[in-house]
Amino acid sequence: MKEFLSRLYCGQIHPNEGVGRYYDEILPLERLSNRILEELNGEISEKAKEDLKKYIDCQQELSFFAEQDAFARGVGFAAKFFVAAID
Repeated sequence: MKEFLSRLYCGQIHPNEGVGRYYDEILPLERLSNRILEELNGEISEKAKEDLKKYIDCQQELSFFAEQDAFARGVGFAAKFFVAAID
């Protein structure tokens, strides 16, 4: 266990590597999203493009914090689960 934590801390283990569970669903949605964004950028004014970029940046930051929180809560749950299993 100590070796695992040490390797994780030192960056030798990358838990987010590889393809996730929903890759087959995410990939087409990413492609569709990118295509829609390209179409919008070709149709809207420069001011609207700036506002859209700010909106997208804001949504990405919100997602980052939500994902980070979900990760921390998941790790906390797993730790409690394993401690309870040891008792």
